[in-house]
Amino acid sequence: FLDGSTLGSESELTTSEVVAVMTDGAEAIRNVGLYNASHGNITPDNVWIVEQDDGPLGIVGDWGLRRAVAEAQGETHVTPYTAPEQLARGPSTTNDTTDVYGLGAVTYEGLTGEPPLPASEEEILAGEVPPPSEVSETPEAFDEPVMRAIATDPDERFDSAYDFASALKDRL
Repeated sequence: FLDGSTLGSESELTTSEVVAVMTDGAEAIRNVGLYNASHGNITPDNVWIVEQDDGPLGIVGDWGLRRAVAEAQGETHVTPYTAPEQLARGPSTTNDTTDVYGLGAVTYEGLTGEPPLPASEEEILAGEVPPPSEVSETPEAFDEPVMRAIATDPDERFDSAYDFASALKDRL
């Protein structure tokens, strides 16, 4: 229904365009959080880019439906954007910082052209990710907010999608 493309299909975005799209995405996550809901499955294919006169607009889609269906069928749904706490067995330990991780991981790919990690439980739990500036020509100023967003420990991440988006915008 959208006349646009997904972040996963775009490879020629500038740093400022990636930041614009992801700050729009963070605003969507912030708004849904006001209703005690979360996405839980942010991937580049769930972030849509719609061209506007004043630049790209980011729209978040899917809202975790794929993950919910997979989990209901007893499948483990692991992507390169899966937060480490989503791999825990037993009661859910996800919170607002889980979506911050997803936003950070998708931003990482938007800036570098590569996901931060393979879709491997072991590698996600280890959390050994090189900063974006070591993978591509991403300005070093973006290393700190992106790496903080994808910290393995949820307590080390930004408290909210809003805080992450603010940090990204401050680096422009």
